[in-house]
Amino acid sequence: MNISEAQRAAEQFGITGKLYLVKDMARIETVDGVKSIKKINYGIERLMFVHEVKEHLVSRGFRFVDRFHEAPGGCPYVVMNSDVYIMNDWIIGRECDFDNMTHIRCAVETLARFHQYSTGYTPSERVKARNELGRLPAVLKKRSDELLKLKKIAKKGKNRFDYLYMKNVDFFIERSLSSLRIIDSPAYTRIVEIAEKDRGICHRDYSYHNLLFDREGNLHIHNFDYCCFEIRVYDLVSFLRKIMSECNWNVDVAMDVISWYDTVNKLSKDELRIIAALMEYPQKFWRIANRYYNSRRTRPETGFYNKLSDVISEKEFYRDYIKKFKDNIAPEICG
Repeated sequence: MNISEAQRAAEQFGITGKLYLVKDMARIETVDGVKSIKKINYGIERLMFVHEVKEHLVSRGFRFVDRFHEAPGGCPYVVMNSDVYIMNDWIIGRECDFDNMTHIRCAVETLARFHQYSTGYTPSERVKARNELGRLPAVLKKRSDELLKLKKIAKKGKNRFDYLYMKNVDFFIERSLSSLRIIDSPAYTRIVEIAEKDRGICHRDYSYHNLLFDREGNLHIHNFDYCCFEIRVYDLVSFLRKIMSECNWNVDVAMDVISWYDTVNKLSKDELRIIAALMEYPQKFWRIANRYYNSRRTRPETGFYNKLSDVISEKEFYRDYIKKFKDNIAPEICG
């Protein structure tokens, strides 16, 4: 998006003000406050789903989300030359700091409330809802199979990445299969059935860059582009993974995060089992290997090698963490 496009979009939203570009969006200082305008890369039906999710949250009292502003015609977007643009308030504040335990607690308690307030949402016929409920076992099984497939490819390779992958892949395959034994179980089926009844929303990108503290200390959740119907522990595990990589897989921190969430939004025994299983799954190891062997590479082999080395350097922390984590929240699945 260039300045000219941003100015024309602003005009269609009926606003004027000083405008300049910041990364992939435009910042506009208006008499009604600072706004942002951004071009989206998905369709209107999907956008309307995101819009309805945010409005559902606000209607239930969860106010701190990046709501879309409506154009004069009443739509939460404008269209120019087949491109779709949205406008939000520009929150002046700071990103959530995952090295700060006060910030972490606020973020996980906010996540728990978000999951509570998101329940009961039924999409209208005009939206394209995304539903991921029940898909995790098949998705993770496919990724585990991929680790085995990539092992055959790496065996034929002759560079540092291939050798490093071959030396460590069996450990991570074992972890993935151990995880799958729990995920592909009645416990998972039961929490999916409950989620289908509750009709709650998962954010699917709950990370520091989408969490902003305003000047009053309120935590705002941004970027609902990936939101969908999904079990709530998906968000919690994704959040936990990011925290663990910052604290050398400190199980005490993990238990605090689980406790803070549970105090606001009670977790079932089935959910605790699935959290333990998902935390064991070697997601980061799979992602790096998959991108290296299956994607068009945008960085040299050294970059991938360094990333894989970082994951492997945490292996002993990770092994110890998984054992202690299971012992604490789901001892019956240890063995």
